[in-house]
Amino acid sequence: MHLDDVYGYTWIRLVWLCLWRCLLLDTMDFPRKIEKEQNTNRMATAGPALTAVEVEQTDEEQDLELIEKLQSAGIGMSDINKLKGAGFHTIKSVLLIHPKKLKELKGFSEAKVEKVLEAAKKLTVGDSAFVTAASYLEARLTMFRISTGSKDLDGILGGGMESRQITELHGEYRTGKSQLCMTMCISAQVPTEAGYGGGKVIYIDTEGAFSPERLEGIADRFNVDFQAALNNIFFCRVYNSEQLMNTMSDVGAILAQEAGIVRLLIIDSIMATYRADFTGRGELADRQQQLNQVLAAIKRLAEEWNLAVVLTNQMCSDPGATMSFVSDPKKPVGGHILAHAVQTRLYLRKGSGEQRFAKVSQAIHLMLRHPINHQIPKVTLVLLTCLI
Repeated sequence: MHLDDVYGYTWIRLVWLCLWRCLLLDTMDFPRKIEKEQNTNRMATAGPALTAVEVEQTDEEQDLELIEKLQSAGIGMSDINKLKGAGFHTIKSVLLIHPKKLKELKGFSEAKVEKVLEAAKKLTVGDSAFVTAASYLEARLTMFRISTGSKDLDGILGGGMESRQITELHGEYRTGKSQLCMTMCISAQVPTEAGYGGGKVIYIDTEGAFSPERLEGIADRFNVDFQAALNNIFFCRVYNSEQLMNTMSDVGAILAQEAGIVRLLIIDSIMATYRADFTGRGELADRQQQLNQVLAAIKRLAEEWNLAVVLTNQMCSDPGATMSFVSDPKKPVGGHILAHAVQTRLYLRKGSGEQRFAKVSQAIHLMLRHPINHQIPKVTLVLLTCLI
């Protein structure tokens, strides 16, 4: 064979191999091209939905506009500082409070209060007080649940302690109320598979039951760094009911400073200071009025900042229960004022040895999931101290 024929044959083979290789690679890459086109079409279709999410986040940020923005509407900085000192850290908080509370501030006349309210309304123009039920349901999707540290207890609570709600734990001494609260100090910092990202905790202690040393074992259980966990807890020791009321302003300041980071507020317990400061039936009306004001402030904070609130409560004997042959003649302190303020009530009682029983006695969000005549079952918390 001639040498030129050999070279020509070689070049033909090379060209053929190159064409075959290109054809093969194109065939292998064909599914990738289809997937890429599908992803492109999916992103194009999802464009408006992504924009809607961004708009919702913007609206939420507008709801939490800090009160300093009132300065752009003609309110002086000195008046803004007075509002912040009274616990108003957002424009929404000014609109939620009754005007007579603003008039109680030093230097706030009726004309100045009207000016502040007009400025706040001007900055929130377009926001209607009425929304559709569909919009309200969509807003509720931003709520989250914090684990109690017990799967059984989380199960009867629908996943844990719900945000924008007040949950009350009541029971006798040594039933695990404070232990459960300290467990939640750590569990609130741990992200969950349900989408909860974790956050910081505010702990207000009125009985002196808080013990940082006990948190070390709980942190080890949740595989959380102990020192980092302590730094994520804001602690305050309160000694009287007046101090508790004033502390709500400090809580608002922390929430404004740590916006979207603080997720849980714990008060252990809500009634201890009121039982000490108000004695006898003669002071009962004053006690209930002040209690109602504190609970109203707590509810505003919970709804405004998407905050989960846990209150512990003491028990008292019910003399009338013995006449009706009730097996457990005890009831939580606080009367109807506290019962109407909380959305979920959890009753803890002692069992044999170290056993503890928990029963949901009131839960609006759980009643919707059960038939009308269905009684929500109680769950046993075996060895509640093992929550650490």
